[in-house]
Amino acid sequence: MGSPLAQCWPHAARRPPRPRPRRRKRRPRRPKRPSPPRPRKRLRRRRPPRANSRNRPCWPTW
Repeated sequence: MGSPLAQCWPHAARRPPRPRPRRRKRRPRRPKRPSPPRPRKRLRRRRPPRANSRNRPCWPTW
């Protein structure tokens, strides 16, 4: 606790106001160069397997 004088009103009123902190001026930022667009990944359509003799079972299924 400070001195009792510090809390009494006339004394506190005589104290000069605290200086406001100065706001710093913001420097404008250099605009970033836009990056080139990323290439899109091509969606591969799955096509059904071709019916050939290699993926056909070697015995009849009927």
